[in-house]
Amino acid sequence: MNRYMFPLEGKWWSKGKDSCKADPNIPYDCGVKPEPGSPAEKLQALYEKGLATKSVEDRHKVVWEAIDFIIEEGPFVIGISGDQQMPVVINKKLRNVLDYGVVGPWAPCTPGNQVPAQWFCEE
Repeated sequence: MNRYMFPLEGKWWSKGKDSCKADPNIPYDCGVKPEPGSPAEKLQALYEKGLATKSVEDRHKVVWEAIDFIIEEGPFVIGISGDQQMPVVINKKLRNVLDYGVVGPWAPCTPGNQVPAQWFCEE
């Protein structure tokens, strides 16, 4: 389950649902069980349906069910900012990094549309 959309419900699912044994010292260690009939419960059911679906074509249909649900019932997440210019510090030995580009949402710790596999160090 996406960590940005319904993060506590996603944590509940990923930690074993009702079988999770919470550490009492960690708040929401097992996440939160989705409310019956909630969007999180419906999307988790579609995710499980997709996992149980054998053929690729049928899994694509399940994905489209989820997309249609999000379009019809959502939005569940609204971005509040974006496209801010921000300097990114790069060591002068690191080469093949674009001079201008988009870094990820938690800039500058993610490369966004950069291609780190093509970077190299030059002594």
